[in-house]
Amino acid sequence: LNSISRRFGPIYDFKFRDKSITGWHGHRESFVSHNKKYSSKNYTNIYYSHLAFRECCYHCNYTNLNRPGDITIGDFWGIEKTNPDFDDNKGCSIIILNTLIGREVWDIVKDDFYYISEEIEHGMQPTLMHPVEKPNQRTDFWKSYKENGFEFTVAKYCNYSRYDYLTYFMYKLVNVVINEKFRKFLRSLTVRKEVELKR
Repeated sequence: LNSISRRFGPIYDFKFRDKSITGWHGHRESFVSHNKKYSSKNYTNIYYSHLAFRECCYHCNYTNLNRPGDITIGDFWGIEKTNPDFDDNKGCSIIILNTLIGREVWDIVKDDFYYISEEIEHGMQPTLMHPVEKPNQRTDFWKSYKENGFEFTVAKYCNYSRYDYLTYFMYKLVNVVINEKFRKFLRSLTVRKEVELKR
């Protein structure tokens, strides 16, 4: 935030996953400065590099189903595969009932939710099975951060780009142009196929 504030000015709003841009399945962050909305994948690239995680994340004791809480709530990644009709690309939560107390609480409130029941195997995700693997470059990453600062380090290790910041308007315009070209390409394939069938 300090980095983009120095470049764009005061930040009035920041979304780490702006669903209005790419929906739930995409991952672009957005922020507003001086009444302009900008979109970027820089934070996304940093996050998925796994370099900026805390040391304890690589040894997390809770990346399994043996959990101390009564209820676990998270994102249901993969719902589009197990139950595509339930996926609206706006986000789907998974609720895991770990204890009898958790089940009793759920039975009290479940009528307030739109939900379906799934086998636990369908909701299994990497972080429910094992901790995130520690990248080999993590020590170098933090050494570089201390010596060279944020932008130099994330540009070197996380595919960070100063030029990735598009205004929301430009991003939507680019998407419209690309989608229209893709639709024209598909239509041309359809026409070719129809011609070939007629021959």
